[in-house]
Amino acid sequence: DVHLDVLGVKLDLPNLNSSNLPIELVQAVFLAKSKPLRSEADDAHITSVFLAYFEAMQPNFWNALRTSDNPLAYLAATVQTWAEQSELDPKAL
Repeated sequence: DVHLDVLGVKLDLPNLNSSNLPIELVQAVFLAKSKPLRSEADDAHITSVFLAYFEAMQPNFWNALRTSDNPLAYLAATVQTWAEQSELDPKAL
């Protein structure tokens, strides 16, 4: 698992490169892994899946994102760090 502290919220997240990948993230991770050159629509889809995951599964982090000055930057940095610590190619996400 991956453990992060973002915006004062401790996140215990599943490894994105494991067979125990949460069902909510399967589509986004498979899309990211399968298409190294993605369209803006693909990137928007991946981002929306991660945002929905945090809203449903990590409500404390979701609320911290909502009240931050730059929620998309925090979301992107969190997902990138999560990918790196999962030993997933960070450029994939």
